[in-house]
Amino acid sequence: MEGILKKAVEKKFGFKIVNRGDCEKLSEVIHEQTSKNVNYNTLRRIYGLAKQVKTRKDTLDVLSQYTVSYTHLTLPTN
Repeated sequence: MEGILKKAVEKKFGFKIVNRGDCEKLSEVIHEQTSKNVNYNTLRRIYGLAKQVKTRKDTLDVLSQYTVSYTHLTLPTN
């Protein structure tokens, strides 16, 4: 599931996350759009740019909130 969420975040962000600068900018954008903070170091861990640790549910929730408009538009309806 986390892999799907990471790809959805990148799609909404418009870039692949490949370095610290990307994580810093993504952190700012997430805050602007959700009024919630995700530290750029947390994003570095999620995207494999720093030592990985288990991601907290709260962080995954914020990333989900950030992507909600994207996923709402792209999920198939049955």
